[in-house]
Amino acid sequence: MKQKLLAILTVFLLAFIANAQSDKDTFLQLIKEKNYDQASKMIDQIAKAYPKDFQVLVAIGDVYYELEKYTEAVKYFAIAYDIDDGNQELNRKYSLALADAKNFKEAFKIIRQTIKDKPKEIQNYLTASEVFIKADSLTEAEVQIDRARAIDPNNPGPYVAMGNFYFTRRVYELARQNYEKAIELDPKNTEAHFKLATSYYWLATRELDRDLANELYSRSLKEWNTLSQLDSMNAKAYFEQGKIWFFSDKFPEAATALARYVKLRPNGSLGRWYLAQSLFKLGDCENAIPHLEQVAQELDSVKLQAEENLADCYISTKAYQKADEIYKKLKESGR
Repeated sequence: MKQKLLAILTVFLLAFIANAQSDKDTFLQLIKEKNYDQASKMIDQIAKAYPKDFQVLVAIGDVYYELEKYTEAVKYFAIAYDIDDGNQELNRKYSLALADAKNFKEAFKIIRQTIKDKPKEIQNYLTASEVFIKADSLTEAEVQIDRARAIDPNNPGPYVAMGNFYFTRRVYELARQNYEKAIELDPKNTEAHFKLATSYYWLATRELDRDLANELYSRSLKEWNTLSQLDSMNAKAYFEQGKIWFFSDKFPEAATALARYVKLRPNGSLGRWYLAQSLFKLGDCENAIPHLEQVAQELDSVKLQAEENLADCYISTKAYQKADEIYKKLKESGR
């Protein structure tokens, strides 16, 4: 009887382990596919199952960082750092997360020690430059970029970093030149395409000549399109494309790009709002309604307009009772 009971317990234990491993593999695969929203839904169970697994802890930090939840990212990177403080890749991620969380003192400490451990690693200096840029220590950032360039003059990284340096100072023309040089060295450099597209956009907003501004907007969209092809899971690329199309009154194009963004970032309320407005302006109330309903609950800054658009859409789709409820609510609130 004891042997039979032991055998049964062993089967259950093996099944539990196999299931946990399956969850871990699924979690890591979602991250590999850059499906961060879905991965985020698994964090609680994965963290409990693997509280001291270095790979899992770093992966959780990556998810939070990508979703711009920097405090949470720091928490998990810190736990991983306690396990292995000599892992260069982790240290770079940790220092950046600390900087984004405004803990610059600790960020400086981590990245300086990382450089000390491997003074010939070019990526350490590039990460250091980003940390110093985030801390608005631009002179020190420039020093780190120069050190990186001295190690490898043909590496596109220092040009991206110098572009970031100028971009932070809002010198978009010099930023553009550096990003273009980085792409010349590496046509598939997604960060350079991302930053170049953004630079073109800001140059366009500053341009008084309408024809030239339109040309710069077109170049920005071209870069966002290139980035989307290089990285089909880059949610920010679809958001920026959609935003440019939206403010250019190109609502069909805006709706297509923003629908992709919302699929990748279901919690991206601002992108959802642009999508809802694009669909509303196209007269596609049937598809606009669920987005307007969600935005009205999530974004206080546009709640009034969202509810007004929603009421109009309810009338358009013959949902008269729902429209009446909103109009009464708006009237009661004095709006």
